[in-house]
Amino acid sequence: MRLIARYLQPPICEFKDRKERRGGDERYRGLRIDGPYDGGRVPPDPKILFVFPNEFRSYANQIYHELRTGNNQFPGMAAMFGVNMTPEQVARTAKFTVKGMSRGGAAKAYSRAIEESLKMDGSADIALVLCEKTLYQEIPSPYYASKTTLAAHGIPSQIVTVDLLNNPNQLTWAAANIGLQIFVKLGGQPWFVKPSPGGGDIIVGIGRSERRNGRGDITRYVGYTTAYTSGGVFRSVEVFTPHESFQDYLDGFQASVAQALRRTLGDATQPLRLVLHVPKKFSRKERERLEAALREVEVGERIAGYVVLRVNDEHPFHLFDLSHKSMAPLSGLSVELDSKNRLLLLEGRPTAGNMRRSPPAPLWVTLQASSITDTNLDALVQQIYELSVANWRGFNAKARPITTYYSKLIANILSASEGNEIVEAISSSNTLRDVPWFI
Repeated sequence: MRLIARYLQPPICEFKDRKERRGGDERYRGLRIDGPYDGGRVPPDPKILFVFPNEFRSYANQIYHELRTGNNQFPGMAAMFGVNMTPEQVARTAKFTVKGMSRGGAAKAYSRAIEESLKMDGSADIALVLCEKTLYQEIPSPYYASKTTLAAHGIPSQIVTVDLLNNPNQLTWAAANIGLQIFVKLGGQPWFVKPSPGGGDIIVGIGRSERRNGRGDITRYVGYTTAYTSGGVFRSVEVFTPHESFQDYLDGFQASVAQALRRTLGDATQPLRLVLHVPKKFSRKERERLEAALREVEVGERIAGYVVLRVNDEHPFHLFDLSHKSMAPLSGLSVELDSKNRLLLLEGRPTAGNMRRSPPAPLWVTLQASSITDTNLDALVQQIYELSVANWRGFNAKARPITTYYSKLIANILSASEGNEIVEAISSSNTLRDVPWFI
């Protein structure tokens, strides 16, 4: 069996004044030298709420000075992002302690301190939370309790673990990533990925989180959509009310897609192509609801057609380059399995230097549905490659496209939320709907 393999064109990132840098590995250098692509929505003097127990006070001082004045790898928030961090901008939650508490008790203490502070001092532009590291499946935890409590009040948050602050060498490099996430959650766009021709103009990631009982039965569906431009610029997140049945989930799915289209289409004067990325098989009923959403929005000639791609990272495939001693291919390798299936390696061996770890498995991209004649799957795979470097969570993050990676982050947070408060907050808050608060 012979397969066709090709290397895709490396993505091009644009920074301030549309200065270009080729390849995803130049994101930090481009941002530091050229400046952010767009910081117009970011308040220059944001109000920052620090959330930490009494025993973490020294850590709070440490991260504050790290972000304000920087280090030998990171020049600080003002120099790199144009965001000031003065004592007058910073407030602290009411004093509390978690010493000797269980993880569940500590989670309640964090939530209580946040609630009390917001009642006394009002809202904030962003919150910086210091807590101990926990695994994402450990619920309840201070991490998720803080994230969901703040989100329920429409406040994005940045979590910093004391485990990181206890490691000076790691913190030196991590400070820039923390600053990047704060800038993004305040509404900034650090870089823009120059789109290649042939992809979609509106990209929507579809996902759902399922809660199960002790017997393994699904008791709740929570669905969400994230919308992006072809250049990877985040546009909106729509989370719809949890439902107990799949039929009700479909109702929410249709409404969510329709709302994402309304927000993203805007005053478009030229026909736009809609591309959906889904992590699971796209059912006939979901396709019917997608088409119903298009009719509901009355897109007319503003949508030239739609394509649904399944983007899956759970499969038995691996890719190797037998001509290299590491056996790891370069990034951007696309392998054609058949007319509707491709394998795409987003993060391969570096062009210079040695491999530090095994490359992740490739993505399996499947063309599930299309209303467009002669759909160019290779162009859509190229777009997925470009969306991997549109990841604003870190300067080196590119193992997954933002459409599927961000969906997993949202799923983790929604699974940790017992009630519907966070869903209602996202639906009613322009801040949370229009920025990637979940990264």
